[in-house]
Amino acid sequence: MSKFISSLVFVVCGFCAATSAWASPTLLYEFQLRQMRCVTIDSGADCGEGQPSRLQGLTIGLDAASVSGGTASLSIKSEPFGLGPWVNNGFVSLRLGDYASPGTGGSQPLDPSAYFSEETGGRKFQLDADLSVAEWLSGSLYTNNDTSELVMSTDKAFVLGRANDPYSLAVFDTSGPREWTGFSRSDEHITSIYVFSGEWRLVEEVPEPGTFALLVAALAGVLVAVKRRTTR
Repeated sequence: MSKFISSLVFVVCGFCAATSAWASPTLLYEFQLRQMRCVTIDSGADCGEGQPSRLQGLTIGLDAASVSGGTASLSIKSEPFGLGPWVNNGFVSLRLGDYASPGTGGSQPLDPSAYFSEETGGRKFQLDADLSVAEWLSGSLYTNNDTSELVMSTDKAFVLGRANDPYSLAVFDTSGPREWTGFSRSDEHITSIYVFSGEWRLVEEVPEPGTFALLVAALAGVLVAVKRRTTR
C-alpha cells in the first residue's frame, strides 16, 4: 500500500509540474502583410507594388507568464562605444529580417552581449517596442540598424512622427485597432520608401522545453502505479 501511495504522489507531483510548465508557453506572433507599395522620395509618386519579401517572416515571441498583464516592451540601444539601456519585459525571441541586428535574418538572441562586442567595435542599433498583448498585437515598434529603418504602429500619428518628410502622407490609414501601418527605408533604396499595412497575429503557442519531459515522467509514474496495483 505504501508503494502505491508513493507512486501516486510521484504522479501528482509530475502532473502539477507539467501543468505549471505548460501554463507558461511562448506566444509566437507573425506579421501578416496586407498591402505595400513603393513611394518615390523626391516627388511622392508611386514607384510600384514594393517588395513584400522584406516584411515576410517577421516574428515576435513573448513569454505568456510575463505578459499576463497584457503588455510587453523591449528597448535596445547599442553604439560603437558601448551598450545603452537594455529593457526586456516579456520578449523571448525576435525575428526582423533585414531590420535585425546583429546579422540579418534568423531569430536574434535577446542577449546584451550579442549586440555589442569590443572585438568588432560594437554595433550601432536601436529598437523600441511597446505592445498590448492579446490574440492580436497592437502598439508600436521602431528599429534602426544604421543601414535600414522600420517604423510601424497601430497609431498612425506615431508613424508620422518618425517620418518627418513630406512623403509621409503616403502612409496608409488604419482600418481598425489591430491594423498596423508603417514604412521602411534603407541605404539600398535611397530614392524611395516602402509604405505598408498589416497585422501581428498569434500563430502558435510553443510549450516550454521541459514540459514534454515532465509529461513523460508523469506518464511513467502512472504506468508504474498501475502495474504495481495489478500485480498485488
